[in-house]
Amino acid sequence: MIALAIPRDRLESTPVGDGRRDQPVQIRVTAYERSSGRFVALDSLVHFLSRDTDFSGSFANQLLELPLTPGSWRVAVKLTQGIVRPVRTRSAGAHDRSLESNNDE
Repeated sequence: MIALAIPRDRLESTPVGDGRRDQPVQIRVTAYERSSGRFVALDSLVHFLSRDTDFSGSFANQLLELPLTPGSWRVAVKLTQGIVRPVRTRSAGAHDRSLESNNDE
């Protein structure tokens, strides 16, 4: 389980037609178990939406679950913002899936 608390005043935001602000964040998690050579990845685009315009002191919270077997894993988390393009993810023993952004930039 991975818990994220991202300071919202550090995120870019764009207006949405209904008066809300959108703060999209691409979250990429990778895990590697050296003893087995197993690699697991999670790639997700999360839209934090709010009617607030002052984000000082608030956090965008997200929980992610990465299914790992018992063992010693190296885990990395990467957060990005900006123009987000469709991404491909691959997990050992799972089929590929495509996650597409609704971002028209």
